[in-house]
Amino acid sequence: RVSVTLLDRAQHILARRDATLLDAAGREAAQWALDAEIVNYYLLTPLPGTPPDNYTVSVSVYDGATLRSLDVRDAQGAPAGTRTVVAAVRLERAREPVGSDPSLRSVNKIAAPGVMVEGVAVEPGEVTPGQRLSVRLRWRALTAQPALDPLRLQLRQGNTLLAEVEGAPAGGQYLPTQWAKDEVVLDWRDLTIPAGAKSGAATLQVQVGAEPPIPLMDIQIRASTHLLTAPAIQYPLRLDLGNARLVGYDLPTQTLKAGEPLALTLYWQATGALGEAPLTVFTHLLDANGRLIAQHDSPPADGQRPTPGWIVDEYIIDPHRLTFSETGYTGEAVLEVGLYDPATGNRIPTPDRTGRLLLPTTIHVAPPASR
Repeated sequence: RVSVTLLDRAQHILARRDATLLDAAGREAAQWALDAEIVNYYLLTPLPGTPPDNYTVSVSVYDGATLRSLDVRDAQGAPAGTRTVVAAVRLERAREPVGSDPSLRSVNKIAAPGVMVEGVAVEPGEVTPGQRLSVRLRWRALTAQPALDPLRLQLRQGNTLLAEVEGAPAGGQYLPTQWAKDEVVLDWRDLTIPAGAKSGAATLQVQVGAEPPIPLMDIQIRASTHLLTAPAIQYPLRLDLGNARLVGYDLPTQTLKAGEPLALTLYWQATGALGEAPLTVFTHLLDANGRLIAQHDSPPADGQRPTPGWIVDEYIIDPHRLTFSETGYTGEAVLEVGLYDPATGNRIPTPDRTGRLLLPTTIHVAPPASR
């Protein structure tokens, strides 16, 4: 399947269309002839109120059964993320009035003279430390060209400020002084849940200048359990990627049949703060020529332990199940692992600047059992 997505500067998804890859005769990709050129058309409809600005259109391809995305390859053939930008577009101001949006939680409060916050939507509904809470606000101009002081979106748990982001709506690219009377403007913002957040409800609120804060909704937080005692590790080691240290791995077998999944468990330890950008772990099986033959990429612990939620000295148990893209390969292979930013595809540097860690174990891929 293919996913075509409209993204803003901060990589928020403004419109998306997923579809099965088919040619003009309705044949799926597995039936296409080698080197065939296939033309597909996709219609993307941005949400009403999307501010006028420059946006990008990206494409990714994924397996409809496993939902695993195919890698984009750089000029050297190395994986470089799972999404590629194919076009830039400019959205102009809407010409028609914008109606209600049932996907938003209604707020309808005056945030400042001439400006109302009409509604809010968040994703996901429950968050854990390290996760990013994506917030969509809907503003309405009650007067033309309203003056709006910088606003703050906050997440508070009692008297504790957990997270805050400050700035003009629409990333400052479409200021309120440009808004027409009754115009609706959507505003996407991200808050990262800090590592020390406790379980329970937290209040999402918005405040403009010195105006009283407006409560928007409650967010449920589920705190993480931090493992501070070193677990039993089959193959201990010590390899650093920035402030993440790979302290070892488990490998149930070093020999498998061609095409069989390979189970691998990595053990990480945080040696410092890893920043607010959630990182993805890549695990690749390479043949004798360095060609990728099997892989599994995912956030740590299948997304349950995002890197911004790690605390110093804790251990992260991170299982992976590598599936083969080259099911007919037999022979020796090696494992490489690492971390990358999924928004950019950039790998976290290693001491040797390769952006990868080679595990000191050889994998033997045997022919499948004869029938």
